[in-house]
Amino acid sequence: MTDIDIGYAAGLLDGEGSIAIRKYRRALGHIWYYAIEVQIYNNHRPVLEWLRLHFGGKISARKCFGNRKPSFVWRAWGQKAARVLRLLGPHLKIKSQHADNALALYDIPRTKKAVLGKKGWPRTAPEITEQRNRLFETMKVLNHRGLVA
Repeated sequence: MTDIDIGYAAGLLDGEGSIAIRKYRRALGHIWYYAIEVQIYNNHRPVLEWLRLHFGGKISARKCFGNRKPSFVWRAWGQKAARVLRLLGPHLKIKSQHADNALALYDIPRTKKAVLGKKGWPRTAPEITEQRNRLFETMKVLNHRGLVA
């Protein structure tokens, strides 16, 4: 990618995108998982195809309401999202704090040494869970819409 392409992609993310930390549980529901996600919304699918070509990820259609144009979203998560944020982060003007926060979560060491919980289920060490949750809550504040409380 050229510097112009990187700047263009950063502008798309700043203007039409979002950076989020997702918190979820898997089927058994014993451990909280955190993942970073980058999304860019647009009506022009070819520009999203260009992003997918360079960064991977997936494109999906969004629901159309009334007489609105079809809209699409490109998504990257986990390692692909981290790669996107490391490349575009220095060029972001609006969402630079979001990118730094998401990368801080991604850079927390993933340890295989889990603490055993009450019923013998493995769980993440409390200090790591606390750190991840603090970054999750920070992202919620950064992504808050509406009037400042």
